[in-house]
Amino acid sequence: MKNKILAIILGGILLSACSSIKLEPVDFSWPIENVLEIRGDFNVTSVRYAISLNLRKVFETEEMIKNNAPLASQVRIIRNRDGYYFITANKFKNVYVFKPEEKYLVLFKKIEINEKGIENPAFNQRGSYIELISDNGKKKYKLTQDGLI
Repeated sequence: MKNKILAIILGGILLSACSSIKLEPVDFSWPIENVLEIRGDFNVTSVRYAISLNLRKVFETEEMIKNNAPLASQVRIIRNRDGYYFITANKFKNVYVFKPEEKYLVLFKKIEINEKGIENPAFNQRGSYIELISDNGKKKYKLTQDGLI
């Protein structure tokens, strides 16, 4: 009888040890933006944050391709605390917000900033939002994955 009770208790302990673990809260944000050089194949890589992606579709959407090459030399990318990636470049009209999925990023939101194109953009991490600075610091925007705030 004692062996059965002991077996049940040990079995319960072992089963509870195998259950999933949820760690929260988690802050996925990057403290500063990444300014990445765009290669001719539209690929960018950040060694610091271990991410590599192809931005051809974004450049096509922005109509920023000439002679099969990107019309910007750099892209700016930052990640907010909820894990969404914000991407833009000089002369882009929009900020693109991507949600990470297994093995790819999915466009979550396209935030229109300036129909004439953003001049000299820069991202800053501001806790509850991402700050976009443009026009050499003359314009500032507060962004979340849901849009402008």
